[in-house]
Amino acid sequence: MISRASILGLETAVKWLTLKQQTEFAKETNLYSVPQQQLLTALHWLGNGAQYHGVADMHGLHKSTVQRCVQNVCQKIVTKLFSEEIRWPTGEALASFPQQFMAVAGFPRVAGCIDGSLILIDSPKLNEKAYLDRNGDHSINVMAVCGPNCEFFYVTACWPGSTHDS
Repeated sequence: MISRASILGLETAVKWLTLKQQTEFAKETNLYSVPQQQLLTALHWLGNGAQYHGVADMHGLHKSTVQRCVQNVCQKIVTKLFSEEIRWPTGEALASFPQQFMAVAGFPRVAGCIDGSLILIDSPKLNEKAYLDRNGDHSINVMAVCGPNCEFFYVTACWPGSTHDS
């Protein structure tokens, strides 16, 4: 469960909707959705893997509004937070990683942990077969690199599910 303080901190970090964007969103959805409501709706969908209509019912919204909330929040996270918060460490921070990984997990000479995962998506209209993974589901390959304190230094989510994930 995410705390109220974490939500407010994330909301502060993502002060991203300009008045123009809010007005456009209100026109498209017939709903004035404040940034906090969009953020909470998107986090609910992202955190539970629920379908849009399930989240829409819980928040009293139409499923297309939930989809727009998710799209708005994710787009802003990618364009704003990734560029500001997710970057390779340098200098002393990077030099201390081998000792930190040794202390945490007993692994010598490690500077980062890398892993990938298939994230399920709705069937895309274009190149649908490219997104079929080895399980027959539609997905996108996501790869991330983390440091010894579980902070992300690199994330990419640009490969369709048919791309091998090793």
